[in-house]
Amino acid sequence: MVRYTMAQCRLLQQSLDAILALRGDAAGRSANDSSVILTSYGVLRVQITGAQSEQLELKPGSTASLQFSLPKSLPSPQLSAIPLWYFDEQIGMWKEEGSASLVNGMYGNVSHFTDWNLDIPSSRRAFVEGRVLCAAVGEVG
Repeated sequence: MVRYTMAQCRLLQQSLDAILALRGDAAGRSANDSSVILTSYGVLRVQITGAQSEQLELKPGSTASLQFSLPKSLPSPQLSAIPLWYFDEQIGMWKEEGSASLVNGMYGNVSHFTDWNLDIPSSRRAFVEGRVLCAAVGEVG
């Protein structure tokens, strides 16, 4: 067994806009491999370093429990869980992995440390159709 002295543990609940500035857009890949658009209810950045500033990760096959601040506005008062998402660098989008349960706060188990997002997926997309008109340009003479 390897023991570490934890020098720093950063758990920063940030706005989605702050995280998306670093991590792509709100596109996601759900657990059933479909493309979705995400509506965020909170993001938690988890960065843990050891005494020599090395990044610490969980032992393969183990999990850690995270507690999120309760979202101010849940999409439904009856909601008992919200899917958890992390940004997958290889596919360039957020990927669903597990969920956070509503039990005296929001709790979820994760398999690695990164930015974790509480998101509700939607297949809704925007489609804009139109015609661009340009003002007449005066003749130079």
